[in-house]
Amino acid sequence: MTWLTHIPLVTYKNQYELVDFIETGTWRGDGISYAKTCGYDRIYSCDINSELAETAQKNFEFAKVSNADSLTFLETILPTIKTKTLFWLDAHFPGMYGTDETPEEYRLPLLAEINLIKNYKEGYENDVIICDDIRTLRSSENPRYKEGEIPEDQYLDIDWNEFVNILNDTHVAVLTKEHDGVMTFFPKDKYKPQDEFFTYRT
Repeated sequence: MTWLTHIPLVTYKNQYELVDFIETGTWRGDGISYAKTCGYDRIYSCDINSELAETAQKNFEFAKVSNADSLTFLETILPTIKTKTLFWLDAHFPGMYGTDETPEEYRLPLLAEINLIKNYKEGYENDVIICDDIRTLRSSENPRYKEGEIPEDQYLDIDWNEFVNILNDTHVAVLTKEHDGVMTFFPKDKYKPQDEFFTYRT
């Protein structure tokens, strides 16, 4: 995984006038804590693991933490969010070491998550959408993909150009190859290349 603290959430909040923070994949609550420190008004998170979700909700009472898979979570919450939002999409591989029986569609839900944002989030064209674990997307065109870096069952075969252009009408896609690979979709109308944190632009 990529540590969210490596990403300048304060810069993005100010430049893109973001208000809310939504993440898929709570884990230990590091994203929740960092978003609060960075000044996001409302923070929403979900985890498919009930123990992790319950613990995070107790530890971070200011946030709304749901025990749900990311697709159910987004379908429920997106129609209620009207403000400019930063999305941290990191809901990948629950039980990645073979310890659960999570259906495949919930193990690699990234593209489905983005499509839900497009379909359900009012004003998504003004949102910043950050996607972690780009190394898991298997394509010869993916600069972050390395054959054999992770176990075979953790890759998702994709059409790289389809993924990169999934928000082409409204966003600029920028990739960093650092850590596990991060793709960020920035709103086109306010995007400034000189402010990039990232090292590779599509």
